[in-house]
Amino acid sequence: MSIENKDMMSFKDCIATMNPAYYADAPVNCYGMVDLNKDGTRPWGMRYKVSEHKFGVLAGRSLNPLIYRGENKEYEHFLPSVRRGEYIDSDRIRKEQFLSVYKETPYYQYGKNYTDSFGYHMELDLEAVAQHYGFKTDYLDITRLREVAEFFAYTYCDKEGYHPITDFTEYCPCVYTADLHDIYNYNPHSLKMISGQIALRPCVQGAMAIIQSYDCKSLFHKEILPRDPHRSREIFERRHTYLFPNQDVLSEIANTILMEDKIDYSTRLYFVMGGDGKIDRSYNKSTSNNETRDSLDLKIKKIMKDDVEMIFRPLLAETGHRECTRSL
Repeated sequence: MSIENKDMMSFKDCIATMNPAYYADAPVNCYGMVDLNKDGTRPWGMRYKVSEHKFGVLAGRSLNPLIYRGENKEYEHFLPSVRRGEYIDSDRIRKEQFLSVYKETPYYQYGKNYTDSFGYHMELDLEAVAQHYGFKTDYLDITRLREVAEFFAYTYCDKEGYHPITDFTEYCPCVYTADLHDIYNYNPHSLKMISGQIALRPCVQGAMAIIQSYDCKSLFHKEILPRDPHRSREIFERRHTYLFPNQDVLSEIANTILMEDKIDYSTRLYFVMGGDGKIDRSYNKSTSNNETRDSLDLKIKKIMKDDVEMIFRPLLAETGHRECTRSL
């Protein structure tokens, strides 16, 4: 006699329920599953089982199998940021400093303590958070939203941030598209998908990441976009503020750390909210590793707590999950 037990679907199960690429965006699949909230809106994402006690969030439309990557040049390989040029000690220290601060945020505390109806905790991947805020990691950025890939195809980045490409002499904007069915079926053990995280930037960018043990570029279809400066400026003006929210204090903290000229393991950074509503960098200082003072002041934590209540708690509440029945 077998006992049936309901459980959350695994990532493999979720992919099996997705539509074929030729009607990827349909809100219903062939099994009658519907990708809509009760009010007719699309959910932020779909939860899936990572392990016995962890769940991840597949950002974007849960029945759509397509993922995207935007690049502003035609590169031979998909390379994560640590494999592009030098990866030196200061890069590693900056990332560790950022993650040390992130662990003190209400974002991290909320995600760490969140428990769903199955008794599962959310999988938090700190490397993925660092990746999406500009620090070098071994992860490859992808997105569930084509418009996000187009933005990165039509922009370049320097120390001042992102800018629209207006001279295409050295640039060739490309959007790469892959089907999660193909990605998973090719070799399910050589690619690890990193799910959505509790931070504003990856949330609005529909961001995910891949850990690849081989160059997966051959599984993506390349589309060369028009070298059009008017289109480039239009895409930048329409999407930059949305993809890089002005109210994202974590982004300002990350930029401060990335621009630190002298940084080592003896340095600990502190951040306070200035009178103009921006992070006051003059309060950054070096101290001993035994210092117990919080890295973030109460005003910054208050902003982040408000984000949790107004953004992340509702988003997680509306993420769906599909149950599967397993025999015990």
